[in-house]
Amino acid sequence: MSNVALPLFGAFCQLLQTPLIAHGGEASQPVLATIDAANPQWTISPYLVGLHQVYCHAPDAAYADGRIADWARRAGIATSRFPGGTVVKYWDWERPTGILNRDSWSPEWNPADQVPDSQWMSLDEYLAFVKASGIRPMFGVNSLSGEMNNRRRDGIDRAARMVRYVKERGYGGALWYIGNEEEGSYPGKIAGYAKVFHEYATAMKAVDPDIVIFWNNNHATAASVQLFLANDGGAADGLETHGKWPYGGEPKDDFGNGTLQGWQAEAPLRDRKNSNRAWRDAANEYRSAAAAAGRPGLLIANNEYGLGSSKRLIGFDRYTTGLLLTEFLMEHFIGNWFSTCFWDMSRGAEDGLLDTANGFRLNPFHFGMEMLANAHGGTYLSVDTSDPCVHGFATMKDGTCLLYLINKTLKEHNVEIQLQGLSRPSGFGRLMRDTKDKYGELAPLQISGSGSRFEVALPSLTFAEIAFVQENENPFR
Repeated sequence: MSNVALPLFGAFCQLLQTPLIAHGGEASQPVLATIDAANPQWTISPYLVGLHQVYCHAPDAAYADGRIADWARRAGIATSRFPGGTVVKYWDWERPTGILNRDSWSPEWNPADQVPDSQWMSLDEYLAFVKASGIRPMFGVNSLSGEMNNRRRDGIDRAARMVRYVKERGYGGALWYIGNEEEGSYPGKIAGYAKVFHEYATAMKAVDPDIVIFWNNNHATAASVQLFLANDGGAADGLETHGKWPYGGEPKDDFGNGTLQGWQAEAPLRDRKNSNRAWRDAANEYRSAAAAAGRPGLLIANNEYGLGSSKRLIGFDRYTTGLLLTEFLMEHFIGNWFSTCFWDMSRGAEDGLLDTANGFRLNPFHFGMEMLANAHGGTYLSVDTSDPCVHGFATMKDGTCLLYLINKTLKEHNVEIQLQGLSRPSGFGRLMRDTKDKYGELAPLQISGSGSRFEVALPSLTFAEIAFVQENENPFR
């Protein structure tokens, strides 16, 4: 769908939100949601709900009491990217500066600028979080610093020492990434980055052959994926690409603002900086390119997703920000991605997991993360809806069919749910909804029906998780 087509599609969605009055004065027809349980598809990755901890933005005050680690364990959070994105290009795990873009290897570094360690998360503190939360850790390696300071061999040795340090503490076979948004900084650009990546990955896997390593390319195309894979010596296990809504950075072309009304009309969510494709389509495009290059098992991740600059977001409050992020995460389930990572703390108080202005309180998106984490490891089932602005997916897990639906519209919708190829005696639901303080809440959702047909009234601007169970017992109590 082109950028030109989006306003027309938005008008269509707005029309669907307007009640249609029949001859008898009746309201619009219910939304029909059909779960295709007769055609199970892929197994959903167990790493799709993850965090992203930028070490220099994670003070002890946020994590020392163990509250966030406890939440992550109970919520089923799968992984967390550490030490972050941009910062990994400057980070020395043995001598962190505590500053986002200051490198202790640089001849310009002044040790007097060192930030007190209470203001940032060390590797040992991250490992303590890993232990307390039960996640599979994800570690970053600084490869650019060695290139910029003519110390590639030192950089490779430093990376190998880090893998050994982590493995000796019981975290062998972890997820790793080498570099961040830096393919243009090497001679030969993508091909040069791939060759340096190969050197690092080879040394790291010599210490721990079970680790899984990603490279990064935010503007990956079929051609650039294949070029990297032709030069990495077979070392990469996966590609991570980053994406924001409505888009990240400040591109030369003006893609316009992300307005609340525009988001409500946008289904599925679009990746504006990559030909305006749907986010749910991107992973399959990358997999197809890798398969054509002889690497069909390549993992595809979005390990830095979230919201773009606040000046590009118009009309959102704390709650609708959380609902938008919940839909964004859901698109990665629908698109069969391997993993995602979302910032613990971001630019403002409302666009990260934690509200930095109010005692690191959990923002509304944490409800969406908790709900979607229940789908980890289940079998994906497609869901068709008669209203594209009320949409979702389903999964079969341990005998229970879980349905996820978002209602992006400004009206309540009666939804008729049909289970094709499946029968269950009862259904139970819960709902993410707004509150006066805008932090949101989870509330019970009444489900009626049995067998293969159920009904639910879905309020406006909500996200629902519905369980169709074999036994008449509510799993959400």
